[in-house]
Amino acid sequence: MEMPNEPVTNIVLLCERQLQVRDLAGFKKSHQVPSDDSEHTQAFVRRIAEGDIGADLDVRFAEFRRHFKFKRVDLRVQDPSDGFGAIVTPLFDYRVVAAMSSDDPGTAVIRSQVTNFCGQDVLLSPAFTSVFGMLFNSIEVSPPNSIHIETLIDTIEDQDEGNVVVQYDRSGTWCSLTIPQMTGELLVESDRILLRLGQAAAPKKLLDTFLRFREVLRSLQCY
Repeated sequence: MEMPNEPVTNIVLLCERQLQVRDLAGFKKSHQVPSDDSEHTQAFVRRIAEGDIGADLDVRFAEFRRHFKFKRVDLRVQDPSDGFGAIVTPLFDYRVVAAMSSDDPGTAVIRSQVTNFCGQDVLLSPAFTSVFGMLFNSIEVSPPNSIHIETLIDTIEDQDEGNVVVQYDRSGTWCSLTIPQMTGELLVESDRILLRLGQAAAPKKLLDTFLRFREVLRSLQCY
């Protein structure tokens, strides 16, 4: 499961927040809160969340100009449509996605993410910290090659002496890893690695924690 030494260029910083559908900006008194999960109700939630996405983009647009000193021509904005909006900058992409919760039709999930970094210095810069602060609680990496989950599980179980706690499904399609005395849980699937912290953290802490997980697994020859 080899990973590049500099994972930032294919990294995604993530934050998800949940709110009641009735609290979305586009919800009107004449609307009904969805009680089932269907293509129609999903499209409804995406549509009425566009005001929330737009408000988020307005704030980020102003902050990007203030802290990164971007000019108007530097920022390409995709206005909210069908539950999606984005601002593409020369240094990274900022995206906001709204959807119905898979667990509760009456709840919406708004996912903010930053991706397509041009380099590690951007994520660690004072400007990036000023804009995003403690917003993110997860970091996702796409591995350069598909991960064989069963091989990863077997390697950890054969070589580890209690440093890594591994959980997995009976089909071997995913596994989750925790390390005693380290914050966070690493979810590994064939095409992605997701580190989830219990609370929001500064971007540098997210990256540092991911790298610490990587070093432990490399010591077991898993990376």
